[in-house]
Amino acid sequence: MKLINILVLLFFSTHAGLAQDFSSKIQKVYDFDMNELSSDEKKSKTIQIDSLYKQVKSDTTLYLPQLRKELSTSKNSFLIVDGSILLMQASKSVSDEVLILNCLKRCDLKYVSDKSFFKLTHYLSVHGYNTVELNLKILRDTTFSVFLENHFVTIGQSYAMLYTLLPLQKTYYLNDVMKLYQNEQSVYINKTILMVLWYSSTCEGDSLIRAASQDMSKPIKVREYATKIISVYPKDRHNKPGKYKRLIAQRNKLFDRPASDESIDALEEFVYKLMNYYTCE
Repeated sequence: MKLINILVLLFFSTHAGLAQDFSSKIQKVYDFDMNELSSDEKKSKTIQIDSLYKQVKSDTTLYLPQLRKELSTSKNSFLIVDGSILLMQASKSVSDEVLILNCLKRCDLKYVSDKSFFKLTHYLSVHGYNTVELNLKILRDTTFSVFLENHFVTIGQSYAMLYTLLPLQKTYYLNDVMKLYQNEQSVYINKTILMVLWYSSTCEGDSLIRAASQDMSKPIKVREYATKIISVYPKDRHNKPGKYKRLIAQRNKLFDRPASDESIDALEEFVYKLMNYYTCE
């Protein structure tokens, strides 16, 4: 009996030691600022990170709890994003997806890959999570861009916003986006907000766009952009809720696949179709 107790203690002490060593390894591997690394240093870090990925996937029972702990407490934005990708690859549990969502809210986009942040936000939004806080991070970063290597095209902040925000229920984002417009003076951000509201194909969005065209507190380029959107509204609209809902459902299927130049073009086509089938009185 004593021998069994000793063996059990040895097992758990070894397990705890391995977990602690792994925690130290995570902190050491991600103890850097990607923006300050040379090309050779980046290659070296990539090898270390790949090794970490393999280690976690080799024994998820042992290593995932420690990865979750590091993600929950870390202030390292790069670790949070890269660790979230690893966790998402190793686990599809709802609790882990919620953890990833909450961790990403702490990220500073200056220190992470735009592409990685975009992919994580897109995945979470398509799977029904309220990602508005993440979307607003993208909105505030006017340099945000994602290169789609399979299509040799780069999408900027505005289309990154559309592709990650429109999958959400409109109740999640419309009020937040419209409130942000009220105090925003950046021409670029204001135009992105108006574009999002236009693509939302809602009466709330249309109402703010019409008001924006006359809003003297905004820069003239913002008013001109709002006027340009209004100019493409059809003169005669038809209130056909059934047709409208079917088109929204068809549009939302676009988000089930990775972003591409074809899907971005299709989004615009849906905007022009949808505006014919709802009325605002």
